Amino acid sequence: MIAPTSFGYVRAAAQWNTAASEMSQAEQVSELINALEIEQTVAVGLQGTSSLPSHPAQDSVQLLKTYAASTDLTLATVRRSLKPATSSALGQAVAEAVWETQGVSGARATAMQPAADKSAAVETGYGTAIQELYNALDMDALAENGGTAAFDMDELGSLYDADMREHNREIDLLALTNQADLDATEGGAALDWPDLSAVERDYGVSQNEAERFEGIATSVDTNRFQLAVDSIAQSYLDSEQQNVEEELSSRDPATAVDQVLTADQLGMQNLVGLSSSTGLLQAAVQSTQSRDTMEQQVSADVIASAKHQAKIQSAYGLALVAGAVLVLIMLVVLEYRVRRSVVNPMLALTRAATKISDVTRADLERVADEDDTGDPQAVPVFEKVPVVTSDEIGKLAEAFNRVQDSAVRVLERQMAVRRNTAEMFGNVGRRIHNLTGRQLSLIDAAEREETDPSVLERLYRIDHIAVRLQRGADSLMLLSGETEPVLSEDPLRLTDVVRSAVGRVEGYQRVVLAAEGDVTVAPAAVGDLTLIVAELVENAVSFSPQTSSVDISVRPTAQGAYIEIVDHGVGMTTARLAEENARLVRRERLDLAPTKVLGLFVVGRLARRSGIAVRLTATAGGGVTVRLDIGPGLLFD
Repeated sequence: MIAPTSFGYVRAAAQWNTAASEMSQAEQVSELINALEIEQTVAVGLQGTSSLPSHPAQDSVQLLKTYAASTDLTLATVRRSLKPATSSALGQAVAEAVWETQGVSGARATAMQPAADKSAAVETGYGTAIQELYNALDMDALAENGGTAAFDMDELGSLYDADMREHNREIDLLALTNQADLDATEGGAALDWPDLSAVERDYGVSQNEAERFEGIATSVDTNRFQLAVDSIAQSYLDSEQQNVEEELSSRDPATAVDQVLTADQLGMQNLVGLSSSTGLLQAAVQSTQSRDTMEQQVSADVIASAKHQAKIQSAYGLALVAGAVLVLIMLVVLEYRVRRSVVNPMLALTRAATKISDVTRADLERVADEDDTGDPQAVPVFEKVPVVTSDEIGKLAEAFNRVQDSAVRVLERQMAVRRNTAEMFGNVGRRIHNLTGRQLSLIDAAEREETDPSVLERLYRIDHIAVRLQRGADSLMLLSGETEPVLSEDPLRLTDVVRSAVGRVEGYQRVVLAAEGDVTVAPAAVGDLTLIVAELVENAVSFSPQTSSVDISVRPTAQGAYIEIVDHGVGMTTARLAEENARLVRRERLDLAPTKVLGLFVVGRLARRSGIAVRLTATAGGGVTVRLDIGPGLLFD
């Protein structure tokens, strides 16, 4: 927001500096113009006095040389000052005009010749050079492009225009004097009203420019201008113009005008040391010098004002930049304080919420079995968010702390429920296992004493159901996290383990076992492997037609052995097979596991605990094939 305003001030400062530079050039050129005007005034005025007995020609030439030397010195100074500025349009135009001032040498030579009538040639030679310098300045164009400094440029332009018109009036009066002197000497034609038309026109224009200048100049510059206008020399020039106009309005104006102008010339005194008695030439020179001094003072004031404005605009721009930097620092400080009072508590709330989310997600994904290395009874401790204020942020922190406490209590309750459920499964499974063990002992005793085949068949069926019930009890203890009792303390052949597992399944008559060799299973793996095979065979029998068989093959390998269970039942889709294989590798918690696949849940937990690789594939023609890869670490050497 501050940048455009700062740029505006910087641009205004640049405009003021440019205007000051251009007005400085104009002021230097105006000094050269004033020097040329004084030299022209002397050159034109001396044309009427060089033939007078009281003013020999050599004195006039020497006086002109004195002013010419002053003009050359001013010209050299202006040329040196304009060299750095010649790259600009104004500098190039002025440089060309200054170069053209060399043409006044011809006018000087003409003025120093003893010819009779040279006023027109001298006036034209000097006037052309002066007019070209005025045109090169072109103050009106500078004012139009001056931007904020246009008013000051317009002030100088009106001052220079007024000076030029006043100088033209003085030259015209001197030319009339020369003409009158020539007419009086040679008996030429008398003056008439048209001879004064140029004088009156230049006088009227100079008055208009003077009024324009006074309307836009400062009071100090106006006072200086009035002092120059009200000088004795200027008053003398005004009175001489009025005398000529009055004489021309008389009956016989010609003789009277010639006598008046000739008398004025004879009243001229030393031009170097001016005295109270004035002649027309002396008054014109003094008036030009007075205006030159006044123009230098006014130009210096206007240029100083432009430079001061440039400094002010630069100061405003720098102040805005400094203010912007200060505002930026204040914003940084404010942001830091806001961060401490608002953002830091919000970040603490975010961290606390993230921790709750992570703990909750980890708890939901945690596998509550023997592979879980964490403490199942450990409750996470959440850091309380510090409450440093009593505003809305503080109230939010307090509310979040209460949410954390509630979350901890809920998590404790959930863990207690899971722990109690697991203990309940373990107790129930243990009781059923003990009861079924006692029941099997009684059934075995009855079988040994019974000889009736029909009764023995019923006893065998009851025995089989009791075995299945004991397998369910083992599964419950497994789900509770307890270790099942070891079914055998001795190593068993792998085929015997499979037969023991099949004997625990209802519908064992449909199972066909084929062995291409045999290995011995270590005692520590007998229980888990028996339960795994029993659960898989149970699923195969349950999800296949009564008329189909379940084929089991046992084969030793170089890496151990494998068991393959093939059924020809309903089977599973490819997606379901992929999902179940993933669950066999990493199973959900018991309370999140699908109850319809509880057998596979038990298989997965046992397989991960024992290190047995289990994989499900589709059976050709329908059904599921399960392969169990038993590593050498589970076999007995």
